[in-house]
Amino acid sequence: EEEEEEGETSLEVESTADDVSGGAAAETSEAPTATTASATSASATSAEGGSDSETTPSMDEVLFDATRLALRTTLAGKGVVPMLVSSVYAQHILPASRRLQMPGYDTVPELSVKATSYKKIGPFLADLATRGMLSLSTEGKGVQKVQVVFSDHQDLASFDVAAHTKPEDDAQGEGDGMSGSGGGKAWTMPTKGSKVISVQLTKVKGNKNITTVSNLASFGIALDDALRKELARKFSGAVAFVPSPNRKQGPQITIQGRYAIQVGEYLQTKYQFPKNMIQVNTKGMTKKDKATNL
Repeated sequence: EEEEEEGETSLEVESTADDVSGGAAAETSEAPTATTASATSASATSAEGGSDSETTPSMDEVLFDATRLALRTTLAGKGVVPMLVSSVYAQHILPASRRLQMPGYDTVPELSVKATSYKKIGPFLADLATRGMLSLSTEGKGVQKVQVVFSDHQDLASFDVAAHTKPEDDAQGEGDGMSGSGGGKAWTMPTKGSKVISVQLTKVKGNKNITTVSNLASFGIALDDALRKELARKFSGAVAFVPSPNRKQGPQITIQGRYAIQVGEYLQTKYQFPKNMIQVNTKGMTKKDKATNL
C-alpha cells in the first residue's frame, strides 16, 4: 500500500493586490434615501469648453447598468440564486462593470458603490426589489439574499446586452496587472481577507475524500451552474457549492475525488492565476493520486 505524502505545495510567483473600488456589500436592507438611477441611459452632459470634452455617466447609472448586465447574463442561469447580497455584488455586479460599455458615453468610470447616491449595495438592491426587478429575503441578523430575478421585467427585457458589452479583447485587455482572465472570465484581487485560493482533501462520511476549494468567490468569480457543470465534466464527479466556515470567503466548492493537485493546476490555467495564489495541501494524497492525469 502506497504511503501518503504530506505537505503543502504552493506554485510560486510574485503578485500584488488590486485596489477594487466598491468595498464590501451591506447585509442589511435600508430604504434608499437618495435619487435612484434612471432605467434608461441618460443623455450625456458635455463639460464647458467645446464639443471635444469627454462624456461620462453618473456613478448611479454605472451601477444600474452593470447590475442589469449581470442580471441578464451571469445571474440569469438556473440555480445561481438564492445568493447573498455581498456575493451578488462581488461575483456578478463588479465583474459586469468591467465588461460594461454605455452607448452615448465616451468612457465608463470604474464602479464605486460609495460614490453613488446609495452608498451601499443593500439599499440599491432594495430599490430594485421595490421596482419588481428582483426579490430579497432577510435571514438571521439582517443577512440579505437575492432570491429571485424577474427577467421579464421591462427594465431587464429591454436591456440590450450586446450594445452594453465591450468587445472581448477590450474587456480582457484592461487592468493594471493585478487582475487576470481565463476562458473569458475576469478575476480581481480581493481588497480584504486572504489573497490565496486554498485546495485540499477533506474526509467525509464513509471515509471518502472530496477535494475542497476555498476563497475562489473572493476573487469575483461567479460560482454558477455553468462552472459546476464544467468541473463535473472535467473531474468526472459530483460538484457542489456549500457554505464556508469563513463566510467572508463565500461558498466552498466540493469535488468528489482526490484531485487537489489537478484542481489547483486547472484553476491556475483557466483563470491565469499566478502560481503563488493557488495553495494546494497534498496531505492525504498518494503518489498515484498526484500522478493522475485528467
